[in-house]
Amino acid sequence: MTNSKYSTHKFFCTICLTVLVICLCFHSSVADAIEKPTAEAPKEDSAFSRLEDAIKKQKEKFLPKIPKLYEEGFTGYYGSAISKALEQAGIKKINLDLLKQKYPNSALNEIKNMTDEQKLDVAAGILYIKKCCYGRVSKTDIIRESAAIVYYAAKYKVAAAEAFAMADLESHCNPNCVGRFGRVIGPFQVHWKSHSKTLLRRKIVSCREDMFDADKGVHAGVFVFAGYVHRAGSVRKSLKGYLGKASKRYTNMFFQRVNKFNSIKEKLRKSS
Repeated sequence: MTNSKYSTHKFFCTICLTVLVICLCFHSSVADAIEKPTAEAPKEDSAFSRLEDAIKKQKEKFLPKIPKLYEEGFTGYYGSAISKALEQAGIKKINLDLLKQKYPNSALNEIKNMTDEQKLDVAAGILYIKKCCYGRVSKTDIIRESAAIVYYAAKYKVAAAEAFAMADLESHCNPNCVGRFGRVIGPFQVHWKSHSKTLLRRKIVSCREDMFDADKGVHAGVFVFAGYVHRAGSVRKSLKGYLGKASKRYTNMFFQRVNKFNSIKEKLRKSS
């Protein structure tokens, strides 16, 4: 091969090799350019997902989900005895936390500060009212009344069993009960004309209609009942003043109810 032909061939090979290298480099850069967005896509998706989660949490923070009044399970009950009593009473879907929010001044908010014995009284009271009310008291009022009777009985220093017995004897624990001629009202059938001034002055109630509230009516009733007990010196002697006359039958009926409450309480104590 002559020198001129050899030089031409060498030049041609060099050009071909250069073109091949350029093509390979170009193909690599194009492939990288195509694959790069695909590789970065998951990172972008992850960032957007985190942003959406953050926005969702902020919405939940400022707009909390309000639970339904009756939902599966119990929230906010205190103590196994109360839980068991609610189940036995057939009150299986009540939300006590929501009730406490709805009635901020209710004795329900005092359950957490009660002793174990008082919580047992509340539990027994739920079952007691459920049995004696003949379906005339709503399940929310059953719980409110039970907590209120225990709380105010402790406040005014009378036995919870006796307070429950009096509410049962007078109205079957019905907060909407009105006696003959409308003279006695509420769960404890308080004589409004005789006690209204004291109840209004002490701000236990603000009007006659408050006597039909499951909390305020109980507060007023226990206050009046405790007043008779402390003035008479004993529960037995106080019954004459509360009824307005001596009655052996009334006294016997009262203590039968006391025994009934204590029996429910003892059964609940053993099963809890």
